[in-house]
Parts: sequence; structure tokens; C-alpha cells
Amino acid sequence: MRNLLLLSIMMLGLWCCQKEDSITPDLKLENLYAVKDDASDTIQQRVYDIYEKYKVTVVFNDTIGKVFVKTDIDGDSVFTYETVDPAYSFTGYTDLDYEYTYLTDPTAKSQLLDVVEKYLGSCNKNLYPQVVLLTDGFTRTDKRGSAEIFSGGSYLVTYRSLLISYVSDEEVLATMPEEILMTFIEQRINDYSSDLLNFHRVSKDFIGKSYAALGIDALPEPVSYWEYDYYTWGFSPVTAYSFSELPFEGSVACLQDDWYGLGDFYFITDFNNFWGDFGWTAENVETFRDVARQLIGPFGFVADSEKDGSGMVPPIDQQDDLQVFMKETLRFSHDEFEALWGDYPLVMQKYEILYDLLTNEFGVEL
Repeated sequence: MRNLLLLSIMMLGLWCCQKEDSITPDLKLENLYAVKDDASDTIQQRVYDIYEKYKVTVVFNDTIGKVFVKTDIDGDSVFTYETVDPAYSFTGYTDLDYEYTYLTDPTAKSQLLDVVEKYLGSCNKNLYPQVVLLTDGFTRTDKRGSAEIFSGGSYLVTYRSLLISYVSDEEVLATMPEEILMTFIEQRINDYSSDLLNFHRVSKDFIGKSYAALGIDALPEPVSYWEYDYYTWGFSPVTAYSFSELPFEGSVACLQDDWYGLGDFYFITDFNNFWGDFGWTAENVETFRDVARQLIGPFGFVADSEKDGSGMVPPIDQQDDLQVFMKETLRFSHDEFEALWGDYPLVMQKYEILYDLLTNEFGVEL
């Protein structure tokens, strides 16, 4: 009797297993991010070519695809939809809602595809998004109802996606790939904590101090140049002795490409063709920049703070220092950077750390 009971239990277990196996659905995994070729559609053909080369999906609609789940009691098919989800982050979901205005103009689509291709060609897969959504504009709303509008060529980098809004301005489109690259680098570089620790260690004793606290007041040598005097309608020789005087005025902003001294009203190359306030020549500006490097290079700095509103102090924290240093690194080739900053060991220590990350980890050519 005992053996018969044991045998019955074994047979029941075997029957249950067979029954369970018989009702297990046949799962068919689909790659919803795969792109299909369509030679009859030039835009879709370009999207397909981008996917084939970079394995990055470009879409013009936030719904990527759908998967059949079952047929309901009314005989209707039930699907689950995969959508672009900018609210997703590494740690979960942010409490944000997105609304999109979709692109319909083929020319606009093509122009944004140019931006995407140029960006993807400037780096490697460590800086690729999973999906790129190209729109005419989009809005992000938080749980309080505060909305942020992205339009006119603005973009948003999230954990898995890149969202871009269209703009017809060719100058904006031309600079967008480089700006997107900088944003992705700033987002992904924090994963390389040991490298960043070595980078931040170089200038750690100088971060957050004012130029005065660092002893930057008098210039290494007086700087003499000609300046236009609009009261006398002529040029006069000027000599600056202090960091608080023109053309420095307590800042090394002259190192940047958008310095006000480079505007049409201020920067001249020919004294006979001048119509501005200061009358600084190209040679003047290079002299100013050389002095600026002499002032901040020994501390490992390459620019003023971007976080501080005054623009007249060195980097105020480690992230600030990293950001401004990264921008300077991306402006030049290795040889050009070394020619400008090679006399300053602390600058070059930091540069080699970032150069290695950019070229070997992110595939950026400098």
C-alpha cells in the first residue's frame, strides 16, 4: 500500500509537469530597435544605414514598435508597445512627462540626420545613445506642472536616448554635433572614477580660491600695446601692470573664442581699417593670452570658472574645473594644446589623463 501511494504521487507529479509544459507560451523575442531597409524611402534608407553602421536607432515618432500578446475574449489582438522613454534612468524612473511635436518635412528630417551622423562619427559606442528621437520640438513637464520647452535646435541627453528639436539655422546645426559630444562626455566620464580622482588631485590645493588668494595680482611683466582713444580720435600707447587693468580686469577671459575683445567693434588687424573702441590687433590678443597662461598655468588651470556668475574667478569646485578643462582639451589637437600649455606641468598632467580617456575610451580624435 505504501509503495502504491508513492507510485501514485510520482505519476501525479509527472502529469503536472507535462501539463505545465503544454501551456507554456512560445515566447518570440523581437528586437524592436532593429531598423528595416526601405529603398523606396530615402529618409528610411538613411535611418537604416545609420543603424547598420552604428547600431543606433533613429526615429521620428516616440513609438518604436509593438509586440503581440494575446487575443482577448472578443477576438481582438492585444499588443504591448515599446516607446522612447526619456524618463528612465539607471536607478529607476524620474517623475517627468514628455510631449512631442513630430517632424513631417523631409528636408528637416534630412538635416537632423546629418547632425546625428556627424555626431556618431566623432566618437565610439561608449558615447552612443540607444535611440535618437528627432522632433520639431518637445516639452518636459515635472510633477508640479512646471514645463520646459525644447525647441530651436535644443537637445536633451538622457540615460538611454538623445532627443533633438529641429532648427533651420545652419550655423546652429553645424555646431550641434560638437555640443552634443561635450554633453555626452560630461555625462559618461563620471564612470571613470579612478581617472578622475587622479585628474582632481593635481589642482586640489587651488580649487575654490580667488585669484587674489592664489597670489595673482601683478603681471609677470608689464604688457604694452596700442589702444584707440575715441576722445582724441587716435591711438595711444598703454601699459598694463596689474591683473585688475584692461585687458584682463581680473579675468583670463581673453583665452576664450567668444571674448568680447574679439568682436567686430574691438578686434582689428590693420590700423588703417579700424572702427572700434579698443583697437587691439591680433598680435595684441596673442600677447594677452600668453600672459594669461603664465598667470593660471602654474596652478593647472586653463580658464575662468563657468559656474561662478562673475566669470572672474578660477574653477570653484572639481566639476567646474573638469568642465572648463574638457572644453579647452576639445578645442585643439594634441600638438596644438602642447604648444600652448606645454610649459605648465600641472596643466599637462591633467591633459594627458583626459586625452587618454577621450581617445582610447571614447574614440574622439584630437
